[in-house]
Amino acid sequence: MSRTESLKRLEKVLESFLERATALKDERLSVLDGMNRLDDLTRLSSEGAKVADDVADWFADKSFWPNNGRLRDADCRRIEGILEHLQTNLQSSDDGSPAHSKVLGVIEDWLSSSSSDKGSITLRRQPESAEAPEIDTIHRFKSSLESLAGLFENLAHGKQHLMSTLDAALTKANEEKNTEALLLSACVIYFMRLDNYKVEPYVKRLRQAEQAIKESSADA
Repeated sequence: MSRTESLKRLEKVLESFLERATALKDERLSVLDGMNRLDDLTRLSSEGAKVADDVADWFADKSFWPNNGRLRDADCRRIEGILEHLQTNLQSSDDGSPAHSKVLGVIEDWLSSSSSDKGSITLRRQPESAEAPEIDTIHRFKSSLESLAGLFENLAHGKQHLMSTLDAALTKANEEKNTEALLLSACVIYFMRLDNYKVEPYVKRLRQAEQAIKESSADA
């Protein structure tokens, strides 16, 4: 195989990896965004705001979470803690409306259900009068880039060569199951490939780290 053919093959491998790694990152961001949204609703309810309809929408959107393996044990504990606070807030401000009572019932079901049967909880949203806003992918990508830049600064500190930083990123991705370190590793590998470095051993480690993260997500 010629050098040109080898580089083209490597480029296809990296492109395929980046697509898969980005999907993993987007999935995790979606979970974190969802938990933060629930936390915001709980805070608003403590300030006296009527959030029953918004909470109903949240459950309608997230009722599939327990069945698709997205939630980690820590995620489940955080959601349960938020729901307990939300339940207390809603009970103290019960307006007697059907929507309010229904949301309280769904929260009670979620909290009393085991992790194996939480998927049975379903709450359908009412038809919307306008199209739902698109996910702000530009903002999310910008946030991801800023996070990767910060991670690179930390890993590169005190090192003399980019390969040392790449080694640290791959180790972090594999040992800590860190998707940001995984994405950073892929970016560095592609950058080095463009400078004609031999990166085949790093690509192998990249695949190993990706597999470790997938297995960790499946077990969580």
